[in-house]
Amino acid sequence: CPPRKKNCHLPNRSSHSPDYPFQEQVPYGKHNPPSTHRGIHSVRGQEGVVDQNYVLPVVVVKDPFHWMVSNCRHEYFLWDHEENHCPNLVDYREEEVLVPVSFEVRYGRETRRYDSLVKLWNSWYGEYVEKSSLYPVVFVRFEDLIFHSEYVIGELCECIGGDEVERIMEGFEYLEESAKSQGIHAGANGFLGTLQRYGDPEKRLEGWTVRDWEYARKVLDEDLMKKFGYNFPSWQ
Repeated sequence: CPPRKKNCHLPNRSSHSPDYPFQEQVPYGKHNPPSTHRGIHSVRGQEGVVDQNYVLPVVVVKDPFHWMVSNCRHEYFLWDHEENHCPNLVDYREEEVLVPVSFEVRYGRETRRYDSLVKLWNSWYGEYVEKSSLYPVVFVRFEDLIFHSEYVIGELCECIGGDEVERIMEGFEYLEESAKSQGIHAGANGFLGTLQRYGDPEKRLEGWTVRDWEYARKVLDEDLMKKFGYNFPSWQ
């Protein structure tokens, strides 16, 4: 994981907030869909009330297949599944038809019900894509962030007025330990483990059943998959 403050120098960084303008998350909360908060509720940051018109969201997109497997390891959401049967996109007790396993997600201001993990991925990222026609949004694939860290961070830094890409790549530093190791993130991979997992295409369908795969193949948003450059794994 690339530490953001060390790898991007900004000449006009605020002395009152050493992290400025980098924040751990958007002011309305990284897990909340933008429609629940942005432009609806005011938020207060370290520098006072935040003008959300000047917030540039950097949305990290994750391969939906790896993302659903990751949910099995860390259980970010509460849905009907078992340790030996996950992601359990469809009810394994129903043999004749594909019945999706629905669940609710509590956000900061509201609760939403999703038909499945697939529908959640479609909806959450799809909403940011839709909002990108109203205000700037930067999309970064998680896989590019770990396999091409210097270039991706360099491009982002230069985009917001920081050092040029070539200078960043010369003195780039990596964080080898996991940046998240507490709570539901306990046992998370460090940088090397992350490279090994996301570099192995077989891990994309780890724990899946053919019925889960059939449902995902049918329901995953093909436009989003194409936009972010993801393919559908074949069932071996």
